[in-house]
Formats: sequence, C-alpha cells, structure tokens
Amino acid sequence: MYKVSDLLGKPILALSEAQILGTISNICFDEKMAKGTFVMLYNKDDDLRFLPLSKLMNFDSDAVVVKNADGLAENADGLVNPINSYAFDQNGRSLGAISDIIMDGTKVDSFAVGEKTFPASDLISAGSVLVFACGEKPIKLRPVSVKKERGVRKQEIRLPKRTGFAPSYDFLLGKKLQRTILALDGKIIAREGEKVTDSIIETAKHEGKLVILALNAL
Repeated sequence: MYKVSDLLGKPILALSEAQILGTISNICFDEKMAKGTFVMLYNKDDDLRFLPLSKLMNFDSDAVVVKNADGLAENADGLVNPINSYAFDQNGRSLGAISDIIMDGTKVDSFAVGEKTFPASDLISAGSVLVFACGEKPIKLRPVSVKKERGVRKQEIRLPKRTGFAPSYDFLLGKKLQRTILALDGKIIAREGEKVTDSIIETAKHEGKLVILALNAL
C-alpha cells in the first residue's frame, strides 16, 4: 500500500539507461477511478511525458525505480488524480476535499477525505467532483454515451480540461508552507514557513511541483 502523495515529487530512475527520466507531477486513472494508468513526468527541460504506472518497481525510496524507459510517451488517456477536488455523497451532502488516494499497486484502495477514508467500492461516479454512496445502496446511474471527436487519438489526455480535474491553485495564496519545496536539481522553490505567492505558484508549476506545494501549504 502507498499514498499518491508519497509518489508526487519523486524522481524516476531508469536502471538500464542510468538516467533520471523526470519528476512525478501527477497520476492518471481510468474512467472509473478504479486503477492508476500513467504517471505524469516533467523533466529538466519542462517536457511533459507519461509512463505506465505498472512499470514502477518501488514506491518508498528516494527515487522510484523502473527497469528501462520503454513505454515513455507524449500522450496518455485517463482522469487526473482528484486531490484537492471536492467529494459529495449521493444525496448532495459535501464530504470535504480529497486529501489523498491510497493505492495497492495500480489498484485504487480508498480515498482520504479529511479525517475520513472511503473505500473505492463506495465511489459511484467521478468527474469534476467525486460522488460516494457512503454506505447506502448506490443510486443506479445510466451511462451517457459520448460522441467521439474525429481525429482524437485513443491515447490522448485532452489538455487542459482532463475531465474537470484541473483545479486552480489561487486558493494557496497567503498560506504558510510546512516544509521546504525543492526542484529536481535541488533548487529551492519555497522555504518552510514562507507564505505562498503568485511567483511561487508559477515556479512550482514550471518545476512540476504544484501538487506537492498544495499538500504542504496550510
């Protein structure tokens, strides 16, 4: 078991190439939010790449290890992780913001919402927010057929929409950092105790550290 937040901000080391492929900035999931599909990587040139989550061999070291760079791609499909997005029950009651996702390999085990944890089996729909049954009998939902656009490849994340998981980070302005945020090359993005500014947000975005910034700003 591991938390999505534990992966974010870690470099990926390819053993065969003896090379750092980039820093994990986010994770993509399938349309049902049942399993992880890809990790999103930013490298030192600020290039965005995707690597299958199934290639990752460990989750608790300084760097996440993969055997090689095979499978590294410029596009991928799926939902971006909903950390900082809101959750509701099927009756419309707000549960709070998603604070983390607990994973078992590529499978989603549960969602942390504040001090509560909801099992993946309780999730009934995912979009710009997540909806949970919260122990009640789930409301039956009819799937909506969406007409596919011409020219859209199967493996493609449509930026910047990404099924609504594209939260604004303006809510971080003025919040105090609980730890120092570092770039992949060791450069300090923001120091512990410092208040978040527009400049810090822009730098964190450039370095692929926005989610790490959000998780450590209170």
